[in-house]
Amino acid sequence: MRKSILLVIYLSCSFFSSTSKAQSVSAGDLIIDAYYGFPNLYTSAYTPIFAFEGYGSQKVKTGFGPLGIRAEYILFENFGFGLDVGFRNATFITTYEEFLTYDTLGKSIYNTYTEEVYVKKLGVMATLNYHFNMEDEKVDPYVAFGVGYKKQLISESKYYQLDIPIFIPISMKIGFGLRYLFTPKIAGNICVGLGQGGVINGGISAKF
Repeated sequence: MRKSILLVIYLSCSFFSSTSKAQSVSAGDLIIDAYYGFPNLYTSAYTPIFAFEGYGSQKVKTGFGPLGIRAEYILFENFGFGLDVGFRNATFITTYEEFLTYDTLGKSIYNTYTEEVYVKKLGVMATLNYHFNMEDEKVDPYVAFGVGYKKQLISESKYYQLDIPIFIPISMKIGFGLRYLFTPKIAGNICVGLGQGGVINGGISAKF
C-alpha cells in the first residue's frame, strides 16, 4: 500500500512538472525590444520627387532608420498587448548653379550652392501579439498586429519647414517575430513583415 501511494505521488509530480515546463514568456512579463530595420523606404520613395526640383543634380545624402522601441505586457499565456514607437528619416542634398554675370571674356559666371531637404516620420501604434506555446524556455515565436498614428515632417534648410499632411495618417503593422533568450532576462529579437519597422528588423530585448 505504501509503495502504491509513493508511486501515485511520483507520477503526479512527474505529470505536473512536465505540464508546467518553463516557457520563454508567461503572464505578467514585461518585455522591452529595441530594434533597427531595413529598408528605409524614404530614401527611395522621396528621391524621384526631389530630383525634379530646380536645376540641380540631386542625390540622397543620408538615411536613418527605421529605428524603434517596443514594449509588450503578457496578459495571458499566449496574448500580449503593447506599444510600438518607430522613427525614420532621410536627408537629400541638391547642388544648384545660378547664373550671375559674364566675365571680361564673355564667359558665364555661376554661383554654386546647395540645399538640404529633410524628411522625418514618427509612428506610434498599439500592438496585439499572439505567442505560440513552444514550451521552450529560450524561444519565443509570435505573430504581431498593430495599428496607430503617424506624423510626417518635411523641412528645407533655407526656405521652409512644413508639416505635410499624410493622406491616411494611420500606421499599421503585421509580421512574424521571434525572440531568443540568451539569459532569463536578455534576448535577441527579429521580426519580418509589412508596415512600421521595415520589412525586417532586429535588435536586443529585456524581460522584466
